[in-house]
Amino acid sequence: MPNLFKAKAQPSPPAPLPQGEGSKPKQYTVKKMAKEKEVVVDEVWTEARVREFLDVKPAEAVEADFHMLLKAYQQMRADDFEKFVAMFLAENRNINARDPHGRTVLSYVREHAKSIEYAEILERNGAE
Repeated sequence: MPNLFKAKAQPSPPAPLPQGEGSKPKQYTVKKMAKEKEVVVDEVWTEARVREFLDVKPAEAVEADFHMLLKAYQQMRADDFEKFVAMFLAENRNINARDPHGRTVLSYVREHAKSIEYAEILERNGAE
């Protein structure tokens, strides 16, 4: 009697990454979040990429300096955020800019337990 059930083919394991001479160190980590979706974490940002946040456009009724600083906080690692704050202040921007509710970026940062380093960066640079 013929076999009516065929075993499902198993995918082959991924090929190992090259090691040794000429291989580059890993600069970021890729995590699988959902089918065919990847999220890059711990990516190394160049100075030019950090500087791009000085051109982020705000929504209506939101102060540009507040918006830039908030977006940088939300998307950058702490060391990149510190570089951004230096660039931000070098352009005479307002580190104490407020949103339509009268809150500063520092007031939002303080609400997040894992953002102590960001709060310290803002405070060292005059944020209130």
